[in-house]
Amino acid sequence: HGWRWEGTKGECTAIPQASTPEEEKKLCANPKASCRTFPTMEADGLLWVWPESGPDAALEAACLRQPALVPELHDEELVAAGRV
Repeated sequence: HGWRWEGTKGECTAIPQASTPEEEKKLCANPKASCRTFPTMEADGLLWVWPESGPDAALEAACLRQPALVPELHDEELVAAGRV
């Protein structure tokens, strides 16, 4: 659908289907156009999501252990051989 949101608060920043910039601004200002945000990290080409959206979610996610990564993706021999 092409809608876009600001990353930390979930506020809508773009609705391409709006017919004018004024209408887009009005639609984006509607609270129903916002979304919840979640702490995320990228590792091994995957997006990891901490499924908590409370005020302390980012702190909780940062304090916990890292996700179990795929060791084969870090094996230089497998990578060089094109097996991963």
